[in-house]
Amino acid sequence: MVRRSRSKGGLIDDDEGMDNNGREHRAAMNENELAVKERNLKNRELSLSEMEKIINDRKETISKREMNLKQSGIFDFVEVFIREGQVMPADREALAELVFNLSETSLKFTQDGKVVEQLPAAFLKDFLSNLPIRNPEVIARKAVDYLGKQLEAGREISYSEAVDWVIRAGKLP
Repeated sequence: MVRRSRSKGGLIDDDEGMDNNGREHRAAMNENELAVKERNLKNRELSLSEMEKIINDRKETISKREMNLKQSGIFDFVEVFIREGQVMPADREALAELVFNLSETSLKFTQDGKVVEQLPAAFLKDFLSNLPIRNPEVIARKAVDYLGKQLEAGREISYSEAVDWVIRAGKLP
């Protein structure tokens, strides 16, 4: 039995009197609406996970780019000491890895009675600059250069004196 009531818009059917076909129709409609809402929700979740993946990929790309920039600067840093003969070419990778992994926290130490605060990379650069020349090829090249400069200045020195000067001084005047 369907009860009808009056409203401003006309007659309204009451649920209590609805037959089985009407209830089934309403349940089917609710299931369809629910399925549509679930699909929309899944699409949103996929969109969010795709956006999250894109963001993570971009972060990784930026991180790799920054690392490459840092590493290229480090290899340039190490190459200076290899050219000067203070670091052997065989030590290039290990030294670059060491510099790459240095922290950005300042070191505090006493040097010549004074407290010094310095970044680890700056300390390492100063330290390496003061190392004696170890590479025999660099010693020979610098000795020949020094010998040539002495000859230009009108002084004659032996090769052994030139090598001795390079080993003690470490750098050309």
